[in-house]
Amino acid sequence: MEKKKRLYLLLVAIIVIEAVAIAIGISVLHVGVTAVCLLLFLQVCLAVLLHHAEIWMHGLVLLVELCAGAATGKAVLTILYIVIYVSVMAVMMAMDKGAADNGK
Repeated sequence: MEKKKRLYLLLVAIIVIEAVAIAIGISVLHVGVTAVCLLLFLQVCLAVLLHHAEIWMHGLVLLVELCAGAATGKAVLTILYIVIYVSVMAVMMAMDKGAADNGK
């Protein structure tokens, strides 16, 4: 039961991080709602699809995102999405670990 509570807390933390990223993207950085939400969705999908990849692949993805953010002048938004990517990866690893622990 304790593991389920921890996973729910991680899920709530990701939802809060995503809501903050959306609010910052819309109100502070003046990016459109559709663009912010679409980029957020793509970031989460990318993290879920690559969560079993090698560590160098994640570094490459983050490096490409940083370069794209610097090139477009939206480095703050890019850093927010990197935080989302890393937090989703952490939850996916915790879920995998929880599934492996339940199988023992």
